[in-house]
Amino acid sequence: MNDVKDVSFPLSAQAPAGPGTRAGSRWISLGRKLTVCWQTHCLILLLLVVACFSRTLTSYFLADDFGEIAYVSHIFHGQPDLLLKNFTGNYMQIQSMSVYRPWLLMTLVFDFLIWGGNAFGYYLTNLLYFSGDVLLIYFTLRKLTSLWSPGRSSLAATSAAALFACSPLHCESISWVVGRVDAACCFYYLSSFYLFLRALSKPSRGIIASGTLCFVLALLVKEMAIGLPLLVSAAAFFFAHGADDSKSDHASLKERLFASLRFALPLWLATLAYFGMRYLALGTLLGGYTGAIGEAQSAAALSRWLDPDCFRRFLFPFAHSLFAEHCLWANWLTASYLVISAVICLRVLAGEISYKWLAFVFIWAATASAPIYRLWGIGQDLEGARFAFFLTVPVSVLLPVLLFRPARRHMSPVLEHRLLALSALSIASAILVLARTAYATNLAWVHAGKEVRAVATQAAALAKQTPLNKRILLLGIPKQHCGAHMILNGETFQFMLSSPFTDTPLAGRFLTFDPVLFGWSQSINATRFKDLLSRSDTAGAYVWTDTRRGFSALSLNCGQTNTPTYVSFPTGIVIRQKTQPSDSDTSDSQEGSLTNTWQPHAQGHATYNLAGANSICLQNILEGDGLQLSNLAINPLQYDFLELDIKSTAPLCRQTIKASWKGASDLEESCLEDRQDNACATTALEPIANESSPAGKSFRHARLRLSGYWKWFTAGTIKELTLALPAACQLEIGNIRLVAARAVAPRLTQSGATAIATGVCPILQPITMDIDASGIEGARGVKLEISRANFFFDRQAQSQQAEAVAKTIYLWQPSGKIVLSPDHFKGTGYFEIRVRALGAKGDIGEYSDSIIVLK
Repeated sequence: MNDVKDVSFPLSAQAPAGPGTRAGSRWISLGRKLTVCWQTHCLILLLLVVACFSRTLTSYFLADDFGEIAYVSHIFHGQPDLLLKNFTGNYMQIQSMSVYRPWLLMTLVFDFLIWGGNAFGYYLTNLLYFSGDVLLIYFTLRKLTSLWSPGRSSLAATSAAALFACSPLHCESISWVVGRVDAACCFYYLSSFYLFLRALSKPSRGIIASGTLCFVLALLVKEMAIGLPLLVSAAAFFFAHGADDSKSDHASLKERLFASLRFALPLWLATLAYFGMRYLALGTLLGGYTGAIGEAQSAAALSRWLDPDCFRRFLFPFAHSLFAEHCLWANWLTASYLVISAVICLRVLAGEISYKWLAFVFIWAATASAPIYRLWGIGQDLEGARFAFFLTVPVSVLLPVLLFRPARRHMSPVLEHRLLALSALSIASAILVLARTAYATNLAWVHAGKEVRAVATQAAALAKQTPLNKRILLLGIPKQHCGAHMILNGETFQFMLSSPFTDTPLAGRFLTFDPVLFGWSQSINATRFKDLLSRSDTAGAYVWTDTRRGFSALSLNCGQTNTPTYVSFPTGIVIRQKTQPSDSDTSDSQEGSLTNTWQPHAQGHATYNLAGANSICLQNILEGDGLQLSNLAINPLQYDFLELDIKSTAPLCRQTIKASWKGASDLEESCLEDRQDNACATTALEPIANESSPAGKSFRHARLRLSGYWKWFTAGTIKELTLALPAACQLEIGNIRLVAARAVAPRLTQSGATAIATGVCPILQPITMDIDASGIEGARGVKLEISRANFFFDRQAQSQQAEAVAKTIYLWQPSGKIVLSPDHFKGTGYFEIRVRALGAKGDIGEYSDSIIVLK
């Protein structure tokens, strides 16, 4: 492949033709023609997209898909005003967000008109948008490199588009219907960019008008396109008057700057108009997530940008749940990157790196990153990768530009062609690895969709076999699979069982206990669960078991009454240890009764002795050692907390303690929410009375809320409890006991408002909070706390929970009623209410289970 040396003329010029091919084989001639045939390149790119993501067409709706498509359905079933509200206000009037995206809704409207509730059509649209992105990257780079030789221009454009096409970071945007927001926005964004590049070489009012319209549509899909005016200005500044580092342009820097800004003026004016329209609709110029979610994102933004793991996952996109850390594919990609880096270094030493191109790609990456300054972050299973969708475009362009740019200075033709071949092979190698990884990662999303379909099918079957006057309690609704979203929350589940996804509405038949909006998937309001389970109109409780792909009934004994408030464990403690196997024993754990002689496997692991009737002293504890309480028979409906006292002779390396449990039910290994192996509860140790005193002078108290985890109720009768202890030279642990909630946490219920199936109480009139803290020793009153709008206490760190409180009301007696009117709740959204007992010296016990209201 022959390259042109030292060319310098505007984009409108045609790339100079290379020397004619020598007479010879027709196959060689055909091969050379194919290397510059754009139709062949586009076909290859589309086949790559099909190979990586075609399985998406067999998937089902996920997470927010249900709510958003149900919203569109309402537009065509008696609520056409909802369509107008998206042009004059917040997107879908979502409580937790403040965004302006009317054209995104229109893409769903068009799909609904054609496909209704058929997921195939929606995913087809996703793939079409994404395929358009891939092709537009190809044509955009062909335009930007039109001064290169045809072969190098084709190679760079095809490589960049292929790297983008097979990125595993794009699964979330393709295989999640509403994840299309980035792919759709990018389609209009790149369309506008390409049209302006055409106008740069051949000015045309029609092309500029079309490009401006595409830019406006991109903004109306998502705010990510906001950097396009600066990008177009940069393209005009760097490339309108010469290619690469050419010196042919005699215009001054100031003249070029003003000319580039003037060229992009329609886009700058459209941006001003957009911000004005956005402010009228939202009352703000910025927007984004609101409430606790927004504040948490802002607080953690800097740490995520400084986290090297996020950037490592960006370059090595291997989902933790699917690939080992040093798997064959990761090593292969590493080798490809090393070769690419070596070639780039050689080109740098030879002076063949264009600083214009580097500056241009840097500006492109900066404009793609700025809108996500609060959202940046890629999880271990590539969660949140959709936020990096726009950033993958300039990154995909960077490597081909550095590798395939024609040489401008003297370089040996033999060396140049060898570097070209090596570059092409290394890029092809990286594309192959990324394509294989993208296929496997996307398959996890497809399987998640199929499991969601199974949940809907099995729920319908369960409702059919249950009397109409009975309602069903559901636990363990699957939230994610290997980073893929599933059923986001209880509200999503209710949408899934409504029109247009099912012919027979079933939403009212099921009661769920999932967090509102977003939240910690393991939590449950145990008070509400127990109350509903004891009612005569409840058919029973069921849990989703992913290994069986069905709902299984829970065996819970609601008949026990007058049970003791406390259950202590003075004897029968067993030591559990994780040790290295010895030569004589390959087991990795050791158990021994306190009444028998016990020897550890490995030197340095814990030894123990009785320190009293209700305590045990352990020495030389390493991480992983713990206490195991066996041969139990605990009804999880009767006890809620595990308490213990702990004393150390030296500062602890970890200030938390963890409890896990096993029960008689075989369901615990089948309902692995988020694929965790064991149910567990964690709490921070309370500080000692005087932190300046030696650690051994005081006991610390630990109280773990076991019933705050839904798996506490799915294990059946609890047979075993295990405490994972912090590493220490010596610990003394005593007074281990189970406690009923009535002894440490007030009971909070409401009257005057009926909770919907998700447990949320719409507040349209005053509601009465019934509070009972009479069972808490030393209680003299209670305090009731109301959260700020869309703030949830369990999502705040312990030290930050006070910031989530909007209002506190005191009641100076252990039990009573507090009437709350809508005026007590400032703003609109979800509000959380909780109470805690007050003693002579302040707060005592634990907070009640919360009640959530919607205003």
